[in-house]
Amino acid sequence: MNRTILKTGGNHESKLAGARRPIAWRRGSNSLHGLRWSARPLFLSDSAFSIIEVMIAVLIVGATMTPIFFLFSRSTAGTTQTRDEALASGYASELLEFAQLKGYDDPLFPVGENHDFPEIKLKTKAGSEVAVKIESRFSRKLHVRIPPITAPWPYLYKILVVEVSWSPAPGQTRKVSMAGLLSKNKL
Repeated sequence: MNRTILKTGGNHESKLAGARRPIAWRRGSNSLHGLRWSARPLFLSDSAFSIIEVMIAVLIVGATMTPIFFLFSRSTAGTTQTRDEALASGYASELLEFAQLKGYDDPLFPVGENHDFPEIKLKTKAGSEVAVKIESRFSRKLHVRIPPITAPWPYLYKILVVEVSWSPAPGQTRKVSMAGLLSKNKL
């Protein structure tokens, strides 16, 4: 390539293969306000980064980014755990409210342990049934107990404990328990 520097009107320009293109400004003491035209473009400058400096910069950036990415992953895990706990609490309160709606003598809630309730069947005004199911990874169990009351008391009670459990990861089991009370008059 034939490269010639042309000087026209105090400005330097480069003529490369017939095309005119401006050359980058550089700091210098030869021109007005400390700036002058240079015949060498900036990417051909003598000052550059060595491979060692680039590697150190990459290490520093990597070392600072690792905790940030760890923080993001932990935040996501915390959000998932909170969502699961909120769903489990909702499933437990749903069954307790259903039991309170049905009442003390309903045969759906006999005294005993570990009654499985994966779904609740509700009747519509038209008479059809609608099944309200929980997610398949959750398990909902109902424990019904009658407390011993030795003193003369005009009411009968059933203590309801709903236990919702799920497995967020293999080998881990989490659960939420919620208690309620059903009563009826002995008279």
